[in-house]
Amino acid sequence: VAAGVFDPCVRECAFVDDDNDRKRRSGAAFQALVATCAEQFLAHATGREGEHVVIASVMRPSVIGFACWLATNAIGAVAAPLSSRWGATETVDAARRVGAVLVVCDEDGIESARDAVGFGIRVIRAEELIAATEGVDVHDEAFARLAQTVERTTRRVGGEDVCLYCHTSGTTTGVAKAAMLTHAGICAASAAKLQCVGYDTNDIFLHFAPMFHIGGMSSAHAAFVAGANHIFMKEFVAERVLEVISRERVTAFIAVPTMMTMLLRAVPRASSSSYPSVKKILIGGGRLVDSLSDVREIFPSAVVTMAYGMSETSSSVTFMRADDARLVEDATFAGEPAPGVEIKTDASGQLLVRGPQVMRGYVGIDRASTFDVDGWFPTGDLGKVVIDAGGARRCWLVGRLKEMIKSGGENVAPQEVESVLCAHDNVAHAVVIGVPHALWGEAVAAVVRLKAPRDDAIRALKAHCAESLARFKVPKTFVFITDDIPKNASGKVSRARVRETYMDAILRQVIDDDAS
Repeated sequence: VAAGVFDPCVRECAFVDDDNDRKRRSGAAFQALVATCAEQFLAHATGREGEHVVIASVMRPSVIGFACWLATNAIGAVAAPLSSRWGATETVDAARRVGAVLVVCDEDGIESARDAVGFGIRVIRAEELIAATEGVDVHDEAFARLAQTVERTTRRVGGEDVCLYCHTSGTTTGVAKAAMLTHAGICAASAAKLQCVGYDTNDIFLHFAPMFHIGGMSSAHAAFVAGANHIFMKEFVAERVLEVISRERVTAFIAVPTMMTMLLRAVPRASSSSYPSVKKILIGGGRLVDSLSDVREIFPSAVVTMAYGMSETSSSVTFMRADDARLVEDATFAGEPAPGVEIKTDASGQLLVRGPQVMRGYVGIDRASTFDVDGWFPTGDLGKVVIDAGGARRCWLVGRLKEMIKSGGENVAPQEVESVLCAHDNVAHAVVIGVPHALWGEAVAAVVRLKAPRDDAIRALKAHCAESLARFKVPKTFVFITDDIPKNASGKVSRARVRETYMDAILRQVIDDDAS
């Protein structure tokens, strides 16, 4: 992952923290920062031959945060970025679960990380590492010796060695699992982004996606490999993001659909504001369909690429362009597999993935309990894979296996119903869940935000759904809301929160008992 970090070509890049003082570093200064971090970290790797040395971090997107990741991998240690949104208990518990010997934190993360000291884990402030860089000259002999020491360590690292413990968004127990990702997997994911999205040396990449999630980390590495310039924002504030895009002539960024919606809302509508410098937008964590016309208006020069992936697969495993006609016809279309990625479905319709990007396993969990004997990883997502006449595979994503609604012995995928509902010209957003039903076991219920109120909305939506769906898939009850659909910290729709918030209202509705 850190190969080439001290190459001369890196000195052509710029690294910017868009904070209060808009600190700008040359590529040479960034190399000095990586080398200094590596030197500090090496002290904690001494005498630990043959075992993983884990260096955790609690930091928002920043130059020092990125440098720490590369420095950790450069010395053969494993990086474990922890969520800056966690409290002290979650942070310390996670650091202990992955066996961290050190936690690096910025000024915002110190409160969460400081209690780790009580468990024998050293805590270092990022400011200490930055201060240690002062006076380091990449052209002097001392730096050359340090770089050579780090590079010798880097050359001993193999592609199948673990380089990153990336925590998932959470499980049914509420405890995030740590996926063990390899150097080969991260590099394969970066290569896929370079091929499918097209980052290059002319890009100015704006980082505002959290770098404790795989999407932000993988995109940062891909942009680094491409030789792009980097701007880091500690937090996502839509108005600030647009200011930075305009001022710095940003060309590329990654965002989740919620972020894109917030950016569109933040554009001053009184003017004809647009941001033509943006050429490449990667959408992860969900698909962006309804607002594509607005995106094209605000970012007229951008090629929008959507990706499907997860922490366990080192980020994206399928890609598609937003103007793909198959997406226009069917919002469940997820694109084509990334180079080297194999995708198929099992008997239940669950998508299985295999390839170099797929994790080695979860920390503390037997690999055999996660993978099948042939190395296929079950994604937990329902879909279909079609092989065309030329042998190319196409993938559709229709829902989560655990979210499947069982109604009268039939399976209903919520996303399939949501896709049909959202195709109605008066539906802004829709979420479908299963609710208890005395006769059918579960009934299909829809929580809908309309673009404009209508007295005949239920009749109109049922008729609309009946045109495309089997009768048992048509929602039997509707709740109309005016607020935004509840989402989790990753910007994805939270069905648990939807269920918690609106279940009483749903159960008060009279469920239509006609035959499913």
